[in-house]
Amino acid sequence: SGALLTASYDNCGRVWAGGTDIAAAILRGHVDCSTCCAWVEPSGSDGVALAVTGSKDFTLRSHALDLASQLSGAAPAFLYTGHEGAVQSVAAHPHSGRFCSGSWDKMIKVWEVPTSDQLLEIISTWRASGCATAEGEVRSGSTKKAKVEVSDGVAAGIKERGPLCTLIGHTHAVTGVDWGRDSDVVSCGMDHTVRAWDMETQQCTTNLSAGHVANDVAANSAGLYASAHVDRTVRVWDPRQGSMVRASLASHKGWVNAVCWGKEEHQLVSASYDETIKIWDIRSAVPLYTIAAHDGKVLCVAIGPGGEIVSGGTDGKVKKFVDPTLAKAHATV
Repeated sequence: SGALLTASYDNCGRVWAGGTDIAAAILRGHVDCSTCCAWVEPSGSDGVALAVTGSKDFTLRSHALDLASQLSGAAPAFLYTGHEGAVQSVAAHPHSGRFCSGSWDKMIKVWEVPTSDQLLEIISTWRASGCATAEGEVRSGSTKKAKVEVSDGVAAGIKERGPLCTLIGHTHAVTGVDWGRDSDVVSCGMDHTVRAWDMETQQCTTNLSAGHVANDVAANSAGLYASAHVDRTVRVWDPRQGSMVRASLASHKGWVNAVCWGKEEHQLVSASYDETIKIWDIRSAVPLYTIAAHDGKVLCVAIGPGGEIVSGGTDGKVKKFVDPTLAKAHATV
């Protein structure tokens, strides 16, 4: 549909659609900063999708949206509880009906995606109530762990869900998660490692030592991993070759905070605290393009369905770059 999902330190997520700078939907409910987000689409969804946000309040929340029709708000759907620290990252599998999250509690949790029929029912109920389905009162406890309360004796309208499984092995915060080509979970953390996890055994099958804190990780269809690091480099890994770094890409002048693969197998995009985005061909140590993207640190980067680059920064702006050779944003929200 081309709808864009963002998370913000004002505790909210937002959905942007129609090419305007006004959010089509604001996703509320978190009681602390929203740190990450992901679109989750059930198989056979026919335009129905789940917008998932993770937060420093130790939870994830989801809202159901009908992207096939005119977008008019988002129905609160589920509250995902189980993490014991701030949620730092989230990633959806495109086919398996699952998504995963990484947290400062050193754990990765895997969650089940509701069916399209369930989402349609949630949206229908929400609309029938005048778009005012009660979520219940959410507030922080003494340990900062979010709690769902029952207000006025009426059960909260939002449903609470626990994880399908928990992957344990990182020795410090999990800062990035993604899904590998074989439906394995790929993660990175402040323990200087990049790891892969078999979902059948729930065991760590790959443990790559990077030597520096990793801020983000991304896997591509060829089985390669890319990780973003505080030593200003991007590392490319081939897990079939063990712990050897296939490429180390050094050009940024600040922490590399985010990385994603492009539309082509060898294309990689990185975002940095140096206010720039770089586009790489991993067969070369020199970036193809450098975009002066934001007036502040670039916090995240993603590739849109048409190959456009989308980024967010500490300047409070989300930008879209259609042609990197122009180094100019096509749209800003």
